[in-house]
Amino acid sequence: MTTGTTTYAANNDLSEDCKKQMQETREEYGKLVMSDLLHSFHLFDENNEEDYIYFTAKDLWKNQLLIGDNKLFESLKNQMSGSYRGEKRMYIRKSDPNTSYILFRNVNSENVMVTLVRNGEEWVQVEKKIKQGKKFGVKEIKCGDEHFMQKMFDNLYP
Repeated sequence: MTTGTTTYAANNDLSEDCKKQMQETREEYGKLVMSDLLHSFHLFDENNEEDYIYFTAKDLWKNQLLIGDNKLFESLKNQMSGSYRGEKRMYIRKSDPNTSYILFRNVNSENVMVTLVRNGEEWVQVEKKIKQGKKFGVKEIKCGDEHFMQKMFDNLYP
């Protein structure tokens, strides 16, 4: 078992079925991690989940194309970049758009919640909490074996 997917061949050499299995495994792992993050920090215990809106790091990069660079965006970009497992999300309560919570799992499998406050033209970190994350067993995808066998048959029977 592993916490991600393992391949030994270039992604473009893999079968569609193998690519689909890898994507499903990544999505399953991401859901498990996010569920653990939300439970670790009790973000939705007092408030309904519908009171929040979230952005992924990818969402922010897309928005940069629309709004361009500015100090506010750059401060968020600095907070949302870096290495992480699963997905990194920034939650903002609709009733308090000047406070946000960034949740992610770091590469040491620790759950992290960073609290940011909008201070004029930038987001400033005011708190950082770290808790040990749960370990998940996710099936290992052996697309490398499939790729190797296909290449071997291709060479034997051109």
